[in-house]
Amino acid sequence: MADPAQPVLLPTSRIAMTEDAGTASVARLADGRFLLIIGREHANDLEVYLSTTADLRASMNAFTLVDTWNESELRTAISDREFANYQNLNLVTQCDGSLFLVGTHLDLGTGRDWVDAHRVTAEGDNLVLTKAARRHLYCGYPSPGHDTSANRHCNLDAAGGVYVDPHGQLIVYGTEHDNDGPGGTVKMMEFRPTFPNPGCDSDLQKAFVELYDDSDFTDRGLMIDYPDTGKENHANFSSIEGFGDKVSALRYCIPFGWRYRLYEHSNYGGGYKQFGGRGSVNLHTLGFGDKGSSGRFIYVGN
Repeated sequence: MADPAQPVLLPTSRIAMTEDAGTASVARLADGRFLLIIGREHANDLEVYLSTTADLRASMNAFTLVDTWNESELRTAISDREFANYQNLNLVTQCDGSLFLVGTHLDLGTGRDWVDAHRVTAEGDNLVLTKAARRHLYCGYPSPGHDTSANRHCNLDAAGGVYVDPHGQLIVYGTEHDNDGPGGTVKMMEFRPTFPNPGCDSDLQKAFVELYDDSDFTDRGLMIDYPDTGKENHANFSSIEGFGDKVSALRYCIPFGWRYRLYEHSNYGGGYKQFGGRGSVNLHTLGFGDKGSSGRFIYVGN
């Protein structure tokens, strides 16, 4: 991918895989070699390979099996001890050099989509996975009186993936199983960092406000980017994913001279709260929880 517009296919690396290959995760290690983790059926068993060279163009048989791992070996640093039936596993190198295996899946029992992060270490040649974090992601949003399945845009049992952007922020993607989108397209969702737009406190085109259904920022959110403000009816949040009288918290990043004004009623009526700069707030502490029904960016001057 040296020239992304003209990718070059490298020689095929053949491995003595047992059967049922389902996922493949690759990362370059500090010594220049490559770590390859193959997930078998449901990814409950992993096969761990190391490259014999730092240049994958040098050999068609570059990988050597060094370990096999079963979910019963999982360690955990949190209360959850499940190694799920992951449909996707990506190796991600953190800025400090720590390595993580990030997986996406759907819990069929609860219908919830999850992304899990496992710290990758080694004891000799043995792979050690320690579950470090998990996050419930919302692949859908409810219509009034309906559950989130009515407007579902992804399913992390279909496909998922992660990307580290040029600013070092982790972004998660998910798609659906079928082409149920407009015109036979495949719907997808992007899950961004808490503060996704570097420069948002100085560039209006990067300004945003994210509204949350719950006061602790864990429930579903509605992202409002300044450039997109004319594309939905922000005078009535009930028409946008049923967010009328639902707003209990918000995060915001807005440049100097501008504010975001959250109104109690639709059509910018009733009382309001105003926010500027960069921050997060639980609206219940301001006596404004579950009251926001419309909102807009306002220029207040210097």
